Amino acid sequence: MKIVVSAIASLLAASLGSASLTARASILQATEMLPSQERTFTIAQADQSALITENRELLVNNRALARKIATKLGITSTGELPTTGTPLEQNQVLILQNQETFKAIAEKVSATVPALTPVEAADIAEKNHKLLLQNRSIVAGILEKLAIPLTPPPELTGTFVEKNNTLLKGNAGALGKIAAKLDVK
Repeated sequence: MKIVVSAIASLLAASLGSASLTARASILQATEMLPSQERTFTIAQADQSALITENRELLVNNRALARKIATKLGITSTGELPTTGTPLEQNQVLILQNQETFKAIAEKVSATVPALTPVEAADIAEKNHKLLLQNRSIVAGILEKLAIPLTPPPELTGTFVEKNNTLLKGNAGALGKIAAKLDVK
């Protein structure tokens, strides 16, 4: 019973894309027969699954905007959307694709970018986090070179997935400013 309800809650969260009130209500209803501790754990898992899906959407949107910026600068970006692997593995592919696009943009505008070292981590969520920190430093270099005011980054709290969500939202805002400065439609 516990496994079935957990699977239902995870599927609900994943199919809805983000942990909206409706999704959370559905998850709560699906898990109401579980003991309190198990219900809390199941809801937390579903929330993380929903956040991973939201992070993918942010990565895809950031990718599209970064590619528009790159095209405006005469840069060709390649790479297909990942369709295999776990959601975290797919997100990592997108993070690395975005990193290559960000590096190309930085080079084109002669932005100073810190040396990027290979990332090692205990798990994929932590590795994605470290890669996103590198991406943030590249985007910050581009902002600085284009004389776009740097907005102080928000405090990173929570799980790696939650921190990654914060970083992705910050990059989305920064890319929007870069696109506006370069008149990218």
